[in-house]
Amino acid sequence: TEEPVLIGYLEYLFAYSKKIPDNSIEFYKKINENLGLLTNNGILLANESKIHIPVEDSEIDLNSIFPELDWIILESCYTPSNRKDWVNFLNRIGIQEFAIVEKVDGDYRSFELENIIFLENYKYSRSALELL
Repeated sequence: TEEPVLIGYLEYLFAYSKKIPDNSIEFYKKINENLGLLTNNGILLANESKIHIPVEDSEIDLNSIFPELDWIILESCYTPSNRKDWVNFLNRIGIQEFAIVEKVDGDYRSFELENIIFLENYKYSRSALELL
């Protein structure tokens, strides 16, 4: 199958990245735009999906913090030797360590905010919602 090739190629690029200057943005951009990554949702490009670092590498377990959300997580089958450099490399190619937040414009009423997952999980008080 293509999975071992994708795993090996990303690990090769990781090793190769140590030989190029840190400011080589074009190198990381090409990986972001062209290399398929193994995720829990299949093979995806980093620039087309919001992919997150697995808990084994980031120590942040998004699924336990926000279990209601469907996170796209990089598969943990990649096994580089230096985890700190690996996470830095993943960040440079567009893989995120924590939640990716997008601004959404809109007007919300307090009764609408009561149904938002984040607010339910962190139990904001009703009086705080009424101020909105």
